[in-house]
Amino acid sequence: MAIFNFTESAQILRETILGLFDNANRCRCLACGIDNFLGNQHCSGALCGQALSVSLAAQKRALAENIHNHVLDHLRQHGPPAHGRLRRLVRVVILIESARLEGPATLATLIIPDNMIALFGQNSLLSD
Repeated sequence: MAIFNFTESAQILRETILGLFDNANRCRCLACGIDNFLGNQHCSGALCGQALSVSLAAQKRALAENIHNHVLDHLRQHGPPAHGRLRRLVRVVILIESARLEGPATLATLIIPDNMIALFGQNSLLSD
């Protein structure tokens, strides 16, 4: 069984989730590519003024809140997850991050959890 570094893994998950919250509060204009704050109905670009799609940002925010509630609260209140649970938590982070992407292949090209763990550089996160 691998040795866990839960303090470091919780920090990585926390930073990922905070990034998701930041992105969930922004809506990218599809016409000019400028990031606008959630609540703007039209792009704030000087020459753009394109109507913004708020539903995608609202959906991303709901997903970010879900991962925040289920992952961070669990790590804070219950300590280290049981064997195999951390990998499932990473899977959820990957799903949220993938939902943030804008393109046709968001869910079809999900990163494999083991690869995501390797990207984090945290071999100690492996639970089995």
